[in-house]
Amino acid sequence: MKQIIRKISKQKKKKLVEYELFVYFSALPKIERQKLFGFHTEKAFREKYKVNSATIQNWKKEKLFWELRENYLKEYFKFETPEVLNALKNRIMKYGKSSDVKIWLEYIENWGNELKKQIDNRKLEEIHNTLVKILES
Repeated sequence: MKQIIRKISKQKKKKLVEYELFVYFSALPKIERQKLFGFHTEKAFREKYKVNSATIQNWKKEKLFWELRENYLKEYFKFETPEVLNALKNRIMKYGKSSDVKIWLEYIENWGNELKKQIDNRKLEEIHNTLVKILES
C-alpha cells in the first residue's frame, strides 16, 4: 500500500483521497458499491466527493489507475476464492464439464501451460505413431 501511495504522490495528484477512493469504488461490483458507499453510480460518486467528470475521465486514462484498480479487484475477490472453488467443485461433481475441470486443474494442481504443452506433445507423438503404424501396414 505504501508503494501505491508513493506512486500517486509522485504524480502530485490533487484530490489524492478521492482518487484512491474512486479506484477502489470502480473495482467493486455495483451491489458492493451500494453496500459500502450507499450508492453505485459514477455520477453519485462525483456528486458526493465533489469531483468533476473531466477529472474522472483523466484518471481513467492513466495506466496507474488501471494497475491500482486491478490490485484492489484481486484483493477484494481473493477472500471469495474458497467459496468459488467449492462452487466449482460442486459443479464438476454434478456436471463434469471439461471446461470446469480444466479451471480446477489450472488453479488447484498448477496445471499451467508447461504441463499442457507436455500433454499436447504426447498426443502429437501418439498421433504420429498411430499414423506410422497405419502407413506401415
